[in-house]
Amino acid sequence: MGTNVPDSKIILPLFCGGNALYIAWMGGAKDVVIDLGEHFVKQSLRNRMLLDGPNGILTITFPVASNPAKRESSGEVRLYDEKRWKQQNWKSICSCYGSAPYFVDYSQDLQSLFEKKHNLLALFNIELCELLLQWLGYNSSFTISQTYVESKDGDLDYRISFPPMRSNPYLQVFSDRHRFIEGLSILDLLFNLGPAAKNHSVVALPDNAREL
Repeated sequence: MGTNVPDSKIILPLFCGGNALYIAWMGGAKDVVIDLGEHFVKQSLRNRMLLDGPNGILTITFPVASNPAKRESSGEVRLYDEKRWKQQNWKSICSCYGSAPYFVDYSQDLQSLFEKKHNLLALFNIELCELLLQWLGYNSSFTISQTYVESKDGDLDYRISFPPMRSNPYLQVFSDRHRFIEGLSILDLLFNLGPAAKNHSVVALPDNAREL
């Protein structure tokens, strides 16, 4: 994707797919580290996806089984009642994007991933991100760290906050019901633009980085 990819080392949390900017940086930057040693942040994109629904943004969540005895790292967090929630979330994706022009091109592989058993959230997220990068023609070159990554001078650390993004508007499934929605899951771009998603322009906005 056309984007302003930083030259510096980038430290990222592991998102549940993430938006177009997240995937473009994960696949296009020279030095990317995914930190699984960070403390897991609840109610964040680590276990949520933002979809285009008929009434605006639809958030789907992958519930996790928290351990009250310890503060778990992102790599340790287990999915709660995994099978039921995956089925429900897959139905939500189909409901939102079943009529999208390229849904059928990607849905079979994605459904297979949702049907596969994953005890750990991180394992599901990694396989999802690898699938997305494959669809977009990136060679997966990111590094995964199981221990907390200490940031150094010059590193770009986006574990606390990830910058908002801007892209050229495109036709979304519910464009007749609401305005163009920025920053949705990369699935929105893929299902609507198909192969053209590879060349779609997205940029990071340097100010007003929002907390995850």
